Amino acid sequence: MKLSVVLLIVLVAVVQIDCRSCGSGDGVSDVRAYVDRMARASEDAMLKGEVDALLDFYEESATSLPPNSQPVVGRSLIRSYMDSVSAYGITVRKVEFTPLTIDVDGNLAYEVGKYSMTMHVPTVGLVLDEGKYMAIWRRQPDDTWKVHTDIWNTNIPIPLVYNQ
Repeated sequence: MKLSVVLLIVLVAVVQIDCRSCGSGDGVSDVRAYVDRMARASEDAMLKGEVDALLDFYEESATSLPPNSQPVVGRSLIRSYMDSVSAYGITVRKVEFTPLTIDVDGNLAYEVGKYSMTMHVPTVGLVLDEGKYMAIWRRQPDDTWKVHTDIWNTNIPIPLVYNQ
């Protein structure tokens, strides 16, 4: 559970879009340049533990699909989910997001990327995680971009434990 909660923070950070400079006439290259800048800003926010900065980039009715969990619908429930991560005392020590593909179709943009991060989990110590994500962004009426839906998962297999 702790790892999937931490992964929510990763995805939230990666897909945050509030692009006032990406007007309705902009194409994929403009959105990609913005996503690349936001990936760097997201890394910085995660390293500083700035949950509010990450949450601001979701639209009010956003849906987050964390691994090993039910869907989290609405910004207020996403906040509750993110707050539960903070309660574990998990901190990000190193993080890198790499947007791989971006496609824009009207008022929607689709991003697929990968991430790598090292976090400190109080009960475990340092934990390395690598994985992939997909984000759907929606252009808002004020011409900003906000996260509409996100999903992510790790590339690292979960150890199997058998009770005999």
